Amino acid sequence: MPSDYSPLSLRFVRIRRRLRPLFLLILGLIVFSFTLFLFPARLEQPSPGPRKSIDPETLIDNNDQTLAANIPTHRIPEYTVDQFQYLSTRGTVRMWKILAEKAYLYQTEKIVHTRAVTAYLYDDLGKITVIQASEGKYFMNERDLELFGKVHAVLSDGFELDTEYMKYQPDHQQIIIPIQDEVHGRSGGSSSEKLRFRSQGMVFDLARAEVRLPSAVRVEDLTNFTTIDSDQAIIDRHKKMASFLMIPSHSSLANTDGPFVQIDQKTLFARSKRAELKYADQTNTLNYLTLFDEVLIKEKTLPPEARKSLAPPNRTSIARRNKKGRSLRYATAGRAAFDAKKNTIRLTEFPQAYQDDDTVTGEVMIFHRNSDLIEIEQSNSINQDN
Repeated sequence: MPSDYSPLSLRFVRIRRRLRPLFLLILGLIVFSFTLFLFPARLEQPSPGPRKSIDPETLIDNNDQTLAANIPTHRIPEYTVDQFQYLSTRGTVRMWKILAEKAYLYQTEKIVHTRAVTAYLYDDLGKITVIQASEGKYFMNERDLELFGKVHAVLSDGFELDTEYMKYQPDHQQIIIPIQDEVHGRSGGSSSEKLRFRSQGMVFDLARAEVRLPSAVRVEDLTNFTTIDSDQAIIDRHKKMASFLMIPSHSSLANTDGPFVQIDQKTLFARSKRAELKYADQTNTLNYLTLFDEVLIKEKTLPPEARKSLAPPNRTSIARRNKKGRSLRYATAGRAAFDAKKNTIRLTEFPQAYQDDDTVTGEVMIFHRNSDLIEIEQSNSINQDN
């Protein structure tokens, strides 16, 4: 041992010599572990069981009840995906998202065919419209989406739509249902339905919150027992306003002598060239209904017993009951405004009321339907017996 080693250095050398076998043992174990667990087996090593090849027929969508048109179901798609998810964006803005139980991608046609699909449509404010359907068809180039079979849509405010076909064009933010397909809509869901409609076709502009019903429109207010029929309707969902229009060249309604919007209630029938309905923000029920041009209003049943009431100053009140036991009272005007809360009808623009043998005219007429009273400003009554 060299004489320049200190006692401390000699002690360290002895310890190192004793631990060297232990270090070598640990190193050997590490090398063995890497070799056993981390190195892959040879490719030519036989697998434990027999190899199974994929049957190409299993990749073909052989469902005979395919609703989507022009789907090449006779050949193998380039990709078949279970539990498919796809998000379409424009830059960083979400346009729509698809979830489907199964998806088939056809590269040549640039389409994706999906089954049991749910689509989430996003408007500019981030509000979501949720649509469920039996099948979907996504166009990869145009990024349009078609939905087929038992299509059920829930709009961002809870309003629901049902149809058999629907197309979404994200570039225009429009939901389109062609005129040959019937669409049904309702507010409040099936358990608390208050307002519903049906139409042949529909165009829903998500950006403008506007719904256009192009043909054979019927809107029903179940709370006030009011049905409105028209050729067309435009619903402004921001203003909570629906406008009803007729096509001048024809009438799509039965038993009419011209193209008139028709309003039917339990005790009253009315018609006009066009109408506007204002529905309540929270209840989705009729609030105000205004008729324009060639207005006709007619009672369908006998009015209740007239009750005495004091008329407002400078007005005349009329309360009559048909002596023959059936109601013949009707009125015409250029404009009629229904107030559902007050249960009144205000007639302006040359109104005329016909009751029994009397014809009454005035500047303004207000029908109080609860009390069977008519308020008339600047009245002029004509009795046919005179």
